[in-house]
Amino acid sequence: MVDEDKEKAEKVAAARKRYEELKKQKAKEGDKTGDAKPKKKKKKPAPKDKDGDKNKDDGDDNDDDDDTGTADESATPASSKDDVKDSKNRSESFRDSAAQAAKREALEKDNKRLEKELNDKSTALEQAEEKVEGLQERVTQVDTLKKKVEEIEGLNAEIASLKRENANLQQTNSKRRSSFVKESKTDDSDELKGKIAAVEALELELSKIKHSLAEAETKTIDLEAQLKAARDAERTSNKQAEDLRAQIDEKEPSGPVRENTDAAEARAKDAEARLSLLASDADASKKAAADAGARADALEKKLVTLEKIQKSSTSGTGRAPARKSVDGDGGGVEELEDEERRQLQSRVRELESEVFELRRSVWRDQRANMQGDMDDDGAAARSPGAFSDVDLSQGPYGGKSRRQSSGVGQAFAFQNVINAFTGQPGVTPPGQHKRVQSKGEGLLDEEDDDMEFDEEAFRKAQEEEAKARLERVKEVKRGLSGWKGWKIDLVELRGGEAAGIFDV
Repeated sequence: MVDEDKEKAEKVAAARKRYEELKKQKAKEGDKTGDAKPKKKKKKPAPKDKDGDKNKDDGDDNDDDDDTGTADESATPASSKDDVKDSKNRSESFRDSAAQAAKREALEKDNKRLEKELNDKSTALEQAEEKVEGLQERVTQVDTLKKKVEEIEGLNAEIASLKRENANLQQTNSKRRSSFVKESKTDDSDELKGKIAAVEALELELSKIKHSLAEAETKTIDLEAQLKAARDAERTSNKQAEDLRAQIDEKEPSGPVRENTDAAEARAKDAEARLSLLASDADASKKAAADAGARADALEKKLVTLEKIQKSSTSGTGRAPARKSVDGDGGGVEELEDEERRQLQSRVRELESEVFELRRSVWRDQRANMQGDMDDDGAAARSPGAFSDVDLSQGPYGGKSRRQSSGVGQAFAFQNVINAFTGQPGVTPPGQHKRVQSKGEGLLDEEDDDMEFDEEAFRKAQEEEAKARLERVKEVKRGLSGWKGWKIDLVELRGGEAAGIFDV
């Protein structure tokens, strides 16, 4: 404000000084000519100023000075007609200068408005530059996310190697295992289930992490494209701002300047909208990166557990040579190893059949059929003349053959329990056949009269088998909730045998 007032005062003083000089010049010419007619001289209009109010003040001062000038000229002996013409010309020039002052005032207002708009655009550009810097920082964060992805891929390779080692260990363990008590069997089954569950959990986590990483990569590509578009918009807005500055310097008319400013405003708004979208996408990608990091940490923990399981499996393999030295019979150990391998394979098939049947709500019908089989087995156990799946060997009853037949009988008894649960037909051990007789017949043929058979022990075995079947049904019911959403794929543990592969 102080500078404007100072400029205004200087302009007024300059105008007055010019007017005084013109007045003195006219007075000198009047003295020289005397009675001659003075030359008609139009007063030049005042130069254009930036402020209209200043020109109005100059006009008022000029009017006052004209009145004094006309009073002085009336005293001269010049003709009155020439004085009237001179005053008329001066008044016309003042009117022209007033119109020009009004026009200048309008232009000055437009210039002020354009300067204000230019300041707004400059602030908007500064904000856009700050947002672009923030996006660049987020791009660096995306680069760190890519590094984490590479680390996770390395973990995947390590997991694959661990799986191969685990498969080799399981194969070696299956070849070196021998017979042991029921407690050791249950421990082995629990250990096998734990390993299977750990491997499947790791596979699921890996698939989820791969999916999240793919999404993060697509979002990164989109962010890069949007960042490029934002930079292009920034360049265009800078160019428009420079055009506006040039137009203000040249003092062009208000119409084209207004159109250019409107277009610049629209483009600036578009750039701001794009920047906001980029910011939201960057936040989403940052969140996805955090989730991926958390999953990677969980995966590392599960890898630690898998290593512990492998150590326990290696410690289990060390027990096989000790058992072999205790038995001392190579042929019997091989038979027991084959028997244990068959039991493990039957358990794997049992798990597959459970998932396959229970996922399709067929387990209710199977339960009804199983209960019917249980009633039949109970009746058979209560009737002294009807038995099935009797464990009898064909050779002489030596100590070695009796131990082998007892082990084989236990294995096929367990297999029959599984078959009764899954609804499959019963399995008869090699070298034996079902012996179902009526009440009037004896337990054995005439050729087997010398064979010893404990009827009470067989009845107790049948009762224990029925109880074990009931316990198995209850256990499966309790474990149904833990198998939701799982798919069992144990091809590596089947030893090359053909088995059902299906999708859940």
